[in-house]
Amino acid sequence: MNCPHCHNEISDSSTFCPNCGQRISSGDRLPEDETLHCKSCNHEISQLTERCPECHRKLTFSERHTKAEKLGYRDLMIAAFGTSFGLIFPLLGIVLNVTAIVIGYLDKEKDSKSYEAFIIGIIGLSMVVFLEVFQIFQMMQNLYK
Repeated sequence: MNCPHCHNEISDSSTFCPNCGQRISSGDRLPEDETLHCKSCNHEISQLTERCPECHRKLTFSERHTKAEKLGYRDLMIAAFGTSFGLIFPLLGIVLNVTAIVIGYLDKEKDSKSYEAFIIGIIGLSMVVFLEVFQIFQMMQNLYK
């Protein structure tokens, strides 16, 4: 198996890469029943391949990533949107960030991106709540002037 971060050869049972020190989550390993194939020629491909070695066609995102990785990217998008929209629409930001926290926590063992979404969701939720409390405090201060 190759490290998904530095692409050096590592043991299949490694939890950390001895070369770059990055954590190897279970989602980084390809499950036995989930092999990746080129959609054109059905040739088996590895996760690190940009082009099919058989037909030389450029592979799509869907072909190069496992289901767990795709879910991790979904979790990251929810967290990013929650943090971004939370600055403009606080209620939407709170809902999206809480969703990212819950989903990221449930999927964190499947893919490292889900764990990152969990952390971003916590940071985003903290930012949105802090800004809302600050605005309420300012409104109350203006009432008593």
